[in-house]
Amino acid sequence: RTAPVAMFSGGPVYNLYLRLLGARIGANTVLDCQVLPVCTDLISVGDNTILRKYTMALGYKAQSNFIHTGPITIGNNAFVGEASVLDIETHMGDDTQLGHASTLLSGQRVPDGKRYHGSPAVETTADYCPIERMECGLIRTAIFSVLELAALVLVAVPAPILALYAWEQFTGATGTAASMSALSLLGVSAASFFGSIVVGLAAVYVIPRLCMMFLKPGVTYPAFGFHYLMQSIILRASNSEFFCLLFGDSS
Repeated sequence: RTAPVAMFSGGPVYNLYLRLLGARIGANTVLDCQVLPVCTDLISVGDNTILRKYTMALGYKAQSNFIHTGPITIGNNAFVGEASVLDIETHMGDDTQLGHASTLLSGQRVPDGKRYHGSPAVETTADYCPIERMECGLIRTAIFSVLELAALVLVAVPAPILALYAWEQFTGATGTAASMSALSLLGVSAASFFGSIVVGLAAVYVIPRLCMMFLKPGVTYPAFGFHYLMQSIILRASNSEFFCLLFGDSS
């Protein structure tokens, strides 16, 4: 749950991390699973395969006070929809699809070229991949990975450290920390908390609209490029779990 690499889900760095842990991940595969696989050496995913966000393929399950492990195999050109679950001992062949919010129970197999949906999944004729395929070159993938790591190392990690250092320097120079009472500290904390909520709401409203200026509806863009980055920012900025909980998932 706390692995920093979860921030890279859907990108090449995420795939590299899973490969280093023993998973067999094919080329041009997108794994957008925020919940990281656990028994990675039991997971195999083929080339040109997509696992959409909130998909769970852990490689283990807890049942009757025991932890059971088992392989999960996904073939080439496969698609797994959002919020779907792949239990242990499951297999998806080449050119297969599993619909959104669907489940493959232990022992289930999806034959080559078939489409399944539901929980437990059954065969369907629905097509979950109507968008045309786009080629994604190695250079594009490498540049995107380097920029992702640079943003983490040069921005995301130093920013809170520098902010804390600046605060300590300010309070040390002015003697603010020593003179502040518990009540004033509570006021500063409340102002920071509610102020961050206001800033967050503004970000949810403004950032997706700014990014949409660079995207055209109905146009297919290749992965790991500028337009892919804009769409990723929209997905992360406009789907805030905090605000959904705060406002009861209302519009």
